[in-house]
Amino acid sequence: MILARLQPDPRDGKAGKKVAAAQNIALPEAGQYAVGMVFSSPDAGVRAASARLFEKIVAEEAQQVLGWRDLPTENSSLGHPAKAREPFLRQAFLQRGARVRPARSHPRSRRFPTEASRGLLRSSSGRR
Repeated sequence: MILARLQPDPRDGKAGKKVAAAQNIALPEAGQYAVGMVFSSPDAGVRAASARLFEKIVAEEAQQVLGWRDLPTENSSLGHPAKAREPFLRQAFLQRGARVRPARSHPRSRRFPTEASRGLLRSSSGRR
């Protein structure tokens, strides 16, 4: 699902591997991993819950989260109201599962945002 449309990096992933190595994340060969952008809550508790849910869904799809990278932002030009609502930016490094063929298109490729939203709404309201 998540890595179904992954294409090899024409630079052989050298830049991505340097970034990952700085985070102590070992990447497999080019074409066997992807980097996903995640716009998360500024609230650390909600962010941790969403990361756990993301990792659970990735595992259900027989793939693996190799690690996370928190992205720096430059928000000095933003006013206080905008800063208070600014998303926390992260990258998720993912490894293709053995069952996932490189060119396969998966009909559930949009599954995570919907399920994550439902799960986080339930957890923040105290319901399961």
